[in-house]
Amino acid sequence: MTYDVYLGSALPRVALAAGSYYSMAGVSNGTGKASAWGYNNYGMLGDGTTSNRYLAVSVSNLTGVVGLAGGVSHSLAVKSDGTVWGWGRNNYGQVGDRSTTTRTKPVPASNIVNAVMVEAGYYHSLALRSNGTAWAWGYNGYGQLGFGNTKNTNMPCVVSNLVNVADIAGGMYHSLAAKSDGTAWAWGRNNYGQLGDRSLSNRYVAVLVSNLTGVVDVDAGYYHSLAVKSNGTVWGWGYNGYGQLGFGNTKNTNMPCQVSNLVDVVAIACGEHHSMAVKADGSVWAWGRNNYGQLGDGTLTTRTRPSRVSNVVATVVAGQMTLVSDNQAGTTYDPGTLKTGTRYSWQILATDNHGASTTGTVWSFRTTPVVMTPSYTPNGGTYTNSRSVVLLSLTPGARIYYATNGTGPTTNSPWVNTGGSITLYASFSNTVRAFATATGYVNSAISTSALFVVKSGNTAPVASNQTVTTAEDTSKAITLTGGDAETTNLTYSIASNPTKGTLSGTAPNVTYRPNTNWYGSDSFTFRVSDGSLTSGPATVSITITPVADDLYVDQSNVSGTEYGTPAYPFNTIQEAVAVASPGDSVLVTNGTYVLSSTIIVTNPVAVRSINGPDVTIVDGNNAVRCFLLENDAATVDGFTVTKGYANYGAGFYVGHISIPERGGLVENCIVVSNTAYQGAGGAYIYGDGAILRNCLFAYNNAFSGGGGVFGGMEPQVENCTIVRNYSYNYGGGLYNAGGSHIKNTIVWYNTSVLDDPNFFNNGYNGTFDHSCLPTNIPGDGNITNEPLFADMDAGDFRLMFGSPCVDTGNSTGAPPYDLDGQVRPIDGDGDGAADVDIGAYELPRSVFVDDSNTNVVKNGTLAYPYNTIYEGVAATTNAGETVRVAAGNYDGYLGIYSRSYLTLVGEGESNTVVSGYFDIAGCNGVTVDGFDFNGGVYGFYVSSSANIVLRGNVIRNMSQGQYNWGGASISASSSSILLENNLFQNNYGGQQAGAGIYSDCSLDIRGNDIIGCTAWNSAGGMYITAGTAGRTLNIQDNFFSGDQADYSGALVISWAVPSGVAVIQNNVFHNSNADYKGVTVSLSVSESSSAYILNNIVKDPWSPNYWYPTGFACSGAGPVYAANNIFYCTLPYANIAVSGGTNVLVEYNDSVGMSYSGVTVGAGNISTNPLFVDPSVHDYYLQTNSPCINAGNPNSYYNDADGSRNDMGVYGGPGAGE
Repeated sequence: MTYDVYLGSALPRVALAAGSYYSMAGVSNGTGKASAWGYNNYGMLGDGTTSNRYLAVSVSNLTGVVGLAGGVSHSLAVKSDGTVWGWGRNNYGQVGDRSTTTRTKPVPASNIVNAVMVEAGYYHSLALRSNGTAWAWGYNGYGQLGFGNTKNTNMPCVVSNLVNVADIAGGMYHSLAAKSDGTAWAWGRNNYGQLGDRSLSNRYVAVLVSNLTGVVDVDAGYYHSLAVKSNGTVWGWGYNGYGQLGFGNTKNTNMPCQVSNLVDVVAIACGEHHSMAVKADGSVWAWGRNNYGQLGDGTLTTRTRPSRVSNVVATVVAGQMTLVSDNQAGTTYDPGTLKTGTRYSWQILATDNHGASTTGTVWSFRTTPVVMTPSYTPNGGTYTNSRSVVLLSLTPGARIYYATNGTGPTTNSPWVNTGGSITLYASFSNTVRAFATATGYVNSAISTSALFVVKSGNTAPVASNQTVTTAEDTSKAITLTGGDAETTNLTYSIASNPTKGTLSGTAPNVTYRPNTNWYGSDSFTFRVSDGSLTSGPATVSITITPVADDLYVDQSNVSGTEYGTPAYPFNTIQEAVAVASPGDSVLVTNGTYVLSSTIIVTNPVAVRSINGPDVTIVDGNNAVRCFLLENDAATVDGFTVTKGYANYGAGFYVGHISIPERGGLVENCIVVSNTAYQGAGGAYIYGDGAILRNCLFAYNNAFSGGGGVFGGMEPQVENCTIVRNYSYNYGGGLYNAGGSHIKNTIVWYNTSVLDDPNFFNNGYNGTFDHSCLPTNIPGDGNITNEPLFADMDAGDFRLMFGSPCVDTGNSTGAPPYDLDGQVRPIDGDGDGAADVDIGAYELPRSVFVDDSNTNVVKNGTLAYPYNTIYEGVAATTNAGETVRVAAGNYDGYLGIYSRSYLTLVGEGESNTVVSGYFDIAGCNGVTVDGFDFNGGVYGFYVSSSANIVLRGNVIRNMSQGQYNWGGASISASSSSILLENNLFQNNYGGQQAGAGIYSDCSLDIRGNDIIGCTAWNSAGGMYITAGTAGRTLNIQDNFFSGDQADYSGALVISWAVPSGVAVIQNNVFHNSNADYKGVTVSLSVSESSSAYILNNIVKDPWSPNYWYPTGFACSGAGPVYAANNIFYCTLPYANIAVSGGTNVLVEYNDSVGMSYSGVTVGAGNISTNPLFVDPSVHDYYLQTNSPCINAGNPNSYYNDADGSRNDMGVYGGPGAGE
């Protein structure tokens, strides 16, 4: 026979528990074992698995259970020996075993004994000990553990300021307790007022619940709380969105209010958003959310007032205990410890093995209440005369018996009613004890008061000095202390306030807050009084230690408010440096910071750019030194420092001007174009141990003593590049005046008139280690080979592949990053081993491809290259890496998608041949250099990409279908592209664009040869359209020859970019052929745009149908300016140099055999043979007696590179030869 015992009131806390989608029960057969069933994803069923269970299984290794509790995914048990056990999810330490490891079997909780009760919140756990203290562990994000902070803990710790606890409860993120004196206390999250203290503030220690006395039981839902009082009424507070507080509405409240129409309640329970109660008559009532029928009233209707549960008697928390009898004599169930003043009830459901069942009657009883333990007012102390002491009990009608002889009182002792007082007369120490009794109640426990001392004299109290320490910008709680021989009832007062901070709170418990960014020493004084006499002042000495702060600088801040925060940054670097404390960082955002005075760094602070030297520039305006570092722990990091001007150290002076022992650190800086009228244009280092690291010094000037760097007092120069600096004497690059230590540094291509152009040693034993100089310098690993920079003439001092500086530096102690932010070291030469490179820049990794490699091993190194370009691209993993492709023939299409700063390099000279095309989409900074694309439809297809560089490639023999409008060679859209030094030859674009179609791109087209490219309809060369704001177009230094179409042989440009400028300069257009319109360049410029046609040569345009061969045919409403061009035609046609409307201005051009049509002809035009050196071989240099020399626009803006007046033709103007 099986008995299902339905338990009511407090029994679920003894032997039943419900977690989130799972249930547990204790077994009452004397063993105290537990069972569980339901959801088990974190092992909260405790059976050693994470498998869901649809029938009850035994919890492993657990006996003697007297109480259970379930959280969202963890479980707790208290055993009869007072130990607490936990299992399940443990991510916040809620199991309590000093770990955060999920447990699928019970483990003992640490640090707790004599427990009588457990409760589980969402991710936190609670326990009640027999001594009336509450303990907590697990998640503490809202202070729900009651420790006074929000730190999680993985072991039980006592809840602060809480004694005589009789009941506990855990909500989602808050906790409750009822004390034996009838008060309720709460702590944790309070967003809906669930703590009941009349606020919405989270509380990290227990606070008294307002407006509530006589509490005998508490419980907590997700965000609401309930309590039942000894008079049988129920009170609720917190979230009420579903009416779960039972007030008849859905208004939240932050203080307890009585639940409507509910009396004589003996037990309560809270669900997620609903509530339940059991009355003394055994009826069950529920209210709140009812979306799943959880109120049991036969509906799914939410109830804002209590509604009686149908067909249920005396069951508050759903739970069930199955007892199996092995004979007909019956079985015994022991419910364990019962709560006082509480009604309990049982109902028996008996079931036989055939499924037949019968239900017994409800049996119930109520336990006898216990009188609340009394309290005392005042709570003890030392006095100079007799004292009246009031004795109180929260139990109405209680008698309080007392004894003054140190023994426990009895019912024969004198007594007073609660609220009565007794008077102590004795002149010696008296211990007062009390207990209470009332009809129908059990006597309370004995309560011991504090010590009462009565003395006849009085001496002044003494205030105690103390010393405390706090951190900068951090508050410090301070408890003032003092003493008195006669009494402990002392009052405290502040005598003098601190000068570098503020005090808050009420003495003796005050909080000190230092002034913002202050560090150092501070103090205040206080006095103590016993009511009659006052002490002398005592001093609290405070040490405030500095803390590293971040101060922000942004010159674009126009708010007028500057706090140094990201929202309100300082406008200037000096403002931030001036207020920075030791250890602070001054973080400077992008911009050019033009100085009116030197930035002086006297404290140990770091001045750093946020985004590096390329975008963060400090400009001395050719008037002041840029930086002066006067502290050996000062740092400047990540700036371009330029146009400084001073006697010494125009860019940097590192070291105190009058205290040379102080050095600093300068790293990751580009120091260029600074001038010192005495010594050290770039940096003057005169601080002991000062360091220059990962810096480029270039184009700096000085009269003497190091155009780039002056080194004294044993500075360290590490991984720097010192190039193209000038000094009249004593070392154009580096001057050693004090034992400089030079490591991994390049010193080359500097200039000095009188002495060594690169390095001058003044006899102070400077050392060189793994550095690169043109002269042989003693030291380990130094080399004298030229460093081989990527493009020195363009100011690019990165190393090129094959440089002797690659992988030849000293890696010991080298900086972990280079000037570009790349991690050092990198295997730049591809030999499979990586060492630091010499200089400021690390050569990015190369992956090698060679289709002739037949070795089984293919790992992308120089010795074992990949066979295909695809493999090489796939093997690159970091921005800045290069795929180097050997000569050979490579088939197929290559897709390059969403890549950043990837370079592909072929052998050039038509040695690396590709039959296919490269598709570049969604990329930034991809470079393709030195490939030969022979045959096919496209060489490149570029879309939605930026900073694409196509350089040194050959694109030939491409062909589109006759009716295709897509163009050949290159098809590009919505991208920014540099086309440089490519050859486009014999490409057919179908209807248009033999050398490429470019739709809405920013283009820089320079140095290319476009030869013999054709199209049926228009633009035998390039077809360019753009209309998006911000697009740019520069066509420069190109050679167009023999390009042919029906309309516009060389170029078709449709330029409609708002405020955009198109520039066509220094190009040669030779023998462009247009069958019908005879146009070399068709240029349409919209009204909001403009174009410049400068220093071009148009030679012999022609048309088989003799249709007015034209150089530039302009249309549209936008202004066009054509100047400094040479139009030269020897063919017998009515040739036109420039055609268009009055918005086209033509001046300072030479036109021979060609005229102007429909344009505004301005000043300075001539019609004289330009006298080219030899146009038959395309030598368009001007003979020395050419009429075009110094005949261009006289405005200095158009001057030649040498500063003289512009020469007409491709070799004139400021951009000639670029």
